[in-house]
Amino acid sequence: MKRLIVLSMLLIALLVGCSSEKTFLNTDEVIKALDKHNITECADIGRALFLSKETVSCLLDLGGSELGGSAINISTYDDIKQVDLFKDKCEKNDVGVVPDCSKMLEYTFYHSNVMMTVFEIFVPEQTPTPSTDPNKAISLAFDMRPASKNTIDSILEDLAD
Repeated sequence: MKRLIVLSMLLIALLVGCSSEKTFLNTDEVIKALDKHNITECADIGRALFLSKETVSCLLDLGGSELGGSAINISTYDDIKQVDLFKDKCEKNDVGVVPDCSKMLEYTFYHSNVMMTVFEIFVPEQTPTPSTDPNKAISLAFDMRPASKNTIDSILEDLAD
């Protein structure tokens, strides 16, 4: 009977261990796991804003996009409670990440202890209005759009490998 109990406990532990997602120590591990995607020019954007262990913003080549480009923000957390804390604060716009943090959650998805925000930047064709002040910077409007479901699914599939 004892053998059966021990064997059952080992089997349960094995099943739980096989079904759990891999946790990542840092953003470098996440980027390495995303080996099927062309991720370049990563820069540390500060962990305090995202209440994370580490956060980087990188360019993401989606190939042949008519848009101005794509980017991915990757944050790693020590545990899921920190992710939940960030989400709660973001939904209340109580985090200084972006002017409308809750809007950013449309672009955000999660895998284990990783939070990722993927967005495409659309720069509409426009002619800048000339200024009489030569020191005034020309500003162009741009629009951030969520990445496609296919892109997100592809990234999540790559992380699961």
